[in-house]
Amino acid sequence: MQKIIRKIWKGDLSPGQGLNLIQDEMINIRHKLKGLNGERILYILEAAKEKVMRIQEAQKEIEEILDEIKSKIKRKSTPIYYN
Repeated sequence: MQKIIRKIWKGDLSPGQGLNLIQDEMINIRHKLKGLNGERILYILEAAKEKVMRIQEAQKEIEEILDEIKSKIKRKSTPIYYN
């Protein structure tokens, strides 16, 4: 999962693609955990859910930064006319 997060951070994956890969990984984990007791499975799934939530928060922050950059670019590229 950390590899996926690093790829998102570096820009090799979009946040949406990363989220899909993490969800696929969670499904694979569920299949592997069938032999474990319920408490352990619940703990692992809660940890995975927390990581997904952090990624979603990071995605929102990235989108805010991109919007800010776009607005700065628009301001610099728009000619200003003074009367």
